[in-house]
Amino acid sequence: MPAIVAIERCESYRLETVRESLRTLMSHLGGIEAYVKQGNRVLLKPNMLSGDRPERLVCTHPALIEAVILLCREAGAEPVVGDSPAVGTARRTAKGSGILEVCRRHDVSIVDLGKSLRGKAEPLFGANRPQITNGLDQFDAILNLPKVKVHQQIYLTLAVKNLYGCVPGRRKALWHFLLRRSVDEFARMIVANMMAIRPTLSITDGIIAMERTGPRKGDPASVGLLVAGTDCVAVDRVWMELLGAKVEDYPILRAAHEMGIGETDLSAIETRGVPLAEARAKDFRLLEEMEPIGFSLPHIVRGIWKQLRGKMLPARDKVE
Repeated sequence: MPAIVAIERCESYRLETVRESLRTLMSHLGGIEAYVKQGNRVLLKPNMLSGDRPERLVCTHPALIEAVILLCREAGAEPVVGDSPAVGTARRTAKGSGILEVCRRHDVSIVDLGKSLRGKAEPLFGANRPQITNGLDQFDAILNLPKVKVHQQIYLTLAVKNLYGCVPGRRKALWHFLLRRSVDEFARMIVANMMAIRPTLSITDGIIAMERTGPRKGDPASVGLLVAGTDCVAVDRVWMELLGAKVEDYPILRAAHEMGIGETDLSAIETRGVPLAEARAKDFRLLEEMEPIGFSLPHIVRGIWKQLRGKMLPARDKVE
């Protein structure tokens, strides 16, 4: 069977607009009930890079998270929001990004995926891979909710890259250091990490994407799309077509193709919903030049100090 990727228009972050578009999107994939069952505990894994407010476009928008929460509840499942930000805690990041307010409104827990590690990480598909949180084992389904963004070090952040957030805290920066000499080896590690997690479904937030640079200081681009599928690689491949990007420029898709993981051949992907030809973004500004993948050792040490300092703040400063 071909990989299936659904595309649907969504022109704003108004909750009712997102809910309607999400419901239509999921209808192309058999409905949410095909992935989330009655009584399931479901992890929603957004992009929660930092506590920037929603209009900065750094994190998955709270409106999409809220719409997914409501859809899961309709299916009789219990959603939980989780991530492991590189700096700070998941709750602190959720507060600044508006996600905490949504979770409080719907009585949804926020879990920090950086608190404990799964056992030793053996190489997978011939690639190095980091340890991930063992907290993933407690969920019946994982819904991957990436933000569509340009990324200065890896070209784009899409479905595959978003799962790197399941690597605890500053260990992400450590792998930037360890694989600093080769962006291709780093990309292979990212793909292997995705295969260790194997999310149930990816629903990507491209309503307003981040163009030109990123992952924090880019410009808004009104792309107006939600894109979803079970094959993260196929979802990323469709986004490359939608954004006018070349596959050979994206290290993650190059790595997936070389490793034989996922579907990178557009002709072998069945798209449903809005036709590709009608959905393509106009004049999306891609990254002009990538920066080195590596972080310096002083950068990592500073990051660890910030992480520890955040955990040692007085109780009155912590998010409750």
